[in-house]
Amino acid sequence: MEREYIPLYFGGEILVSFYDSPVNDFFASRVGSTLGYQLQGRWLLCDDVFMYQTKCGEENKACAEFRSQEEVAWAERRDFSVEGRKISLTRTMRELEQLQDRCGTMHLSDYLSEIERIKKGLR
Repeated sequence: MEREYIPLYFGGEILVSFYDSPVNDFFASRVGSTLGYQLQGRWLLCDDVFMYQTKCGEENKACAEFRSQEEVAWAERRDFSVEGRKISLTRTMRELEQLQDRCGTMHLSDYLSEIERIKKGLR
């Protein structure tokens, strides 16, 4: 039986993506300020996703307000667990690509040791 995922949300922050990507910071700031939210910057994991500051406890309300705008593709709460996993997977994929470049010249035991080291880095 699969266990239910329980998010670990950042308080007071949401993520927003727009249909017309790439979007500049001025446009993203204007949309947010029209709704009463301050642009914090771009999300570290995707340059086309913007972070906005909200009042703690009003993140769902802010997401709904952004979703009501025709230029908004999606808006959701910022999830610390998802970010951690994506960072870990990105690092692991980069290490696997580097291993792929070298695997043809490695001894099998070295190759398997490297795979185990990379697996231990996942969280």
